[in-house]
Amino acid sequence: MSSALWSHPLRAAKPLGLLSRTPNQLPLTRSKRLLPHRYGSQPGVRSFHIAPAALAVVQATQEAIISLHSITHIPWFLMIPCVAIGINVVFRLPLNIYTRRIYQGRSKLGLVLQGWSWRIERDVHQEGVSVAQHKKEVRKRYKKAASRIYRKMGLQGWKLYSSILGFPFWLTGIESVRRICGGPRGILGAFLTGRNEDAATASSTQGDVETAISSTVAADHVSTVDPSTASLVAEHARHLPDPSLTVEGYLWFPDLSVADPYHLLPLALSIVTVANLLPKTRAELRRLVGLKADDGSTVETPGTQSQLRMRRGLILLGSMIGPITADLPAALHLYWLTSSATHWVTEKILSHFIPIKAKVLGRCKGAELHVIRPNRTEKITPQASQKNIKK
Repeated sequence: MSSALWSHPLRAAKPLGLLSRTPNQLPLTRSKRLLPHRYGSQPGVRSFHIAPAALAVVQATQEAIISLHSITHIPWFLMIPCVAIGINVVFRLPLNIYTRRIYQGRSKLGLVLQGWSWRIERDVHQEGVSVAQHKKEVRKRYKKAASRIYRKMGLQGWKLYSSILGFPFWLTGIESVRRICGGPRGILGAFLTGRNEDAATASSTQGDVETAISSTVAADHVSTVDPSTASLVAEHARHLPDPSLTVEGYLWFPDLSVADPYHLLPLALSIVTVANLLPKTRAELRRLVGLKADDGSTVETPGTQSQLRMRRGLILLGSMIGPITADLPAALHLYWLTSSATHWVTEKILSHFIPIKAKVLGRCKGAELHVIRPNRTEKITPQASQKNIKK
């Protein structure tokens, strides 16, 4: 038999199905061998992705809002605030109560942390730490001492971030309202639906609709309206999930699918957002603008300084929300404004039932009297002292 026959890949097999190997044949490489199938992995099955699940939740919320509007016949300028209030009360209020309980427990430890702050500064000064490393060393030791005390009392810092768990519910509500009013896609919309080919023309179409509606409103006193303008407005309303959104506005924003023509809603949103971020006491307000307390009892600690800088940044960002989102539909501003106002009201109620009272002592100035002065309520008049003597 010739060598060509032995080298041919389809040569006859030997008994028992075994092939003879010749020098012209090479063994199978590791890449061509069948790898063993691992337990728990099925070929051809896609893994779980969060985007379809989130999209299903948003779609279900949107349909629930539209169904509730159809059943109750509540106008949209009232329906959207009701949705915002319901989400805040059901999902966000319990988390805010829990977070406020943590802050209340921490406020009771203010005197302990204040004493540790003074002790740490004294120890660092006695150890002869350089001026350049003084603040850094004090901040490091204070943070370690505060973490140890909070951990012993069950008031860890990570529990303060539990209120973030309510943010997905708020985001689901505003995304559902955005889909109902046909607003531009944000970060969440791009994450859920991806980048479509018509995404580039979405903003231009929205701007054309707003221009057309404004021209239509301005031409109400004229007998005729441009047919192209009217057709553009009708086409925009026809593509909305509920066309009644374009006629169930209120006062100066009759159409909730376009931006507020006077930008009053964005302005009110910025004001309410800043009001939520401002401190609630006069001493904290003075510290926010860089002034000391009236009685001079406020002591700056590394923790309070970092919180003060963060609050200033958040206030600056909150004041810019209105101008940045001025071109969004009025329905989104109405939802956002109602949500912020509800948060402000609930904080007022919680401050009454769950007060946070921080106790701070002033430093010893070395000029104290050798006697203890009585309080104003403890002062006794001469007539009252004579009556006590007679008794």
